[in-house]
Amino acid sequence: SFVMLNLFITVVLENFSEAEFTGQARMIYFDYLRFFWMHIDPRGTGVVPAQKFMYLVRMLPPPLGPDNADDREFLNHLHQLAIPITDKLQVRYADSVSAFARKVFAIHLKDAAMMIRWGKVRHSLPEPVFMIHHVFAINKLQRGFRLIQQKKRASQFNLTKADEKKEGDSETSETPQLKTYTSAE
Repeated sequence: SFVMLNLFITVVLENFSEAEFTGQARMIYFDYLRFFWMHIDPRGTGVVPAQKFMYLVRMLPPPLGPDNADDREFLNHLHQLAIPITDKLQVRYADSVSAFARKVFAIHLKDAAMMIRWGKVRHSLPEPVFMIHHVFAINKLQRGFRLIQQKKRASQFNLTKADEKKEGDSETSETPQLKTYTSAE
């Protein structure tokens, strides 16, 4: 996480002289990130649950967040960010800053991988890495599965109610009806 942050700081400093004004304008996006992060991590622990982080990403303006994206576009956006999560399904602030820096400053993961291979930065992530877009996809699959199960249970419930109603109708036709008399008769 710090490795990637150092990599992006290096790249930003190299490109700073080229686009000082553009770079300063892009840094405003990180003010948004810091502002929203403070609201979901008020204690300043540096980690947030993956669900809260996905909510944060939806609140961020483009290019950090998607622009009114549907779920498919949002999944693609998270995939492009390639943010690793911890074994407790949490996202680290440093990892998110690194990912957003890659996006804002157009740094490709292949370039980062070359820096790691050249030994300019150290790589500390275990392989394979569980990423934030995996959590989003799993949540979507779980919701879809639950919806299918609910529909299946509802249809079974409706079938049993219909069977009971049919049985009840046949029982009422076979049982004699009591005739009620009024006082006028």
